[in-house]
Amino acid sequence: METEIITEYISDRRLLDSLSYIRGAMEEIWASDAPRIVQDYTDHGVKHSERLARFVDKLLQAKLDKDFSEQEIYLLFAGIYLHDIGMQCDIVKFPQIKTKAEALGAELTVII
Repeated sequence: METEIITEYISDRRLLDSLSYIRGAMEEIWASDAPRIVQDYTDHGVKHSERLARFVDKLLQAKLDKDFSEQEIYLLFAGIYLHDIGMQCDIVKFPQIKTKAEALGAELTVII
């Protein structure tokens, strides 16, 4: 369904292919068997992205007196796929991310 929504607004094969790759990476990161870095939290994976895509479709259909370019619509959908990826940032596997975040003022606790 989501692909049908996207192709309703985007015809540029380059943008469609890019969204396909982004979605594929998001699906791998949020796969049901993938380890959850942020535990016991609402799932922000594939189903969540699909819900958001339906909301974007409703907004685009409403027009709001604005015609969006294919590039703008591409960015909307890419944003849907990418907006929660940081929740899956593994600071045990990538300690340099934890160090940088703490240098910026974050307080992180590692639970193993």
